[in-house]
Amino acid sequence: MERERRASTNALTGLGNRAAFDAALAELDCDLPEQWAMLTTDLDNLKTVNDTFGHQAGDSLVRTAGARIAAATAPDSTFRIGGDEFGVLL
Repeated sequence: MERERRASTNALTGLGNRAAFDAALAELDCDLPEQWAMLTTDLDNLKTVNDTFGHQAGDSLVRTAGARIAAATAPDSTFRIGGDEFGVLL
């Protein structure tokens, strides 16, 4: 059970990871239009933040952004799908 949770959770943010996102997409019913939507976003200049202020600051930015996106879109599912990319299934 713990192994499955870790395999589908991003360790930095606690959000679902790319594997969880892909699995959630596969479960969506595409037969009826307008039943769901997908929102994706990425953080501009994360590399610049990491290079200028260090990876600890970049990690903090990613954690904060993920938490804010998840809070703003709750109860829908938010995922960290890449280094600076987030996806939400609405």
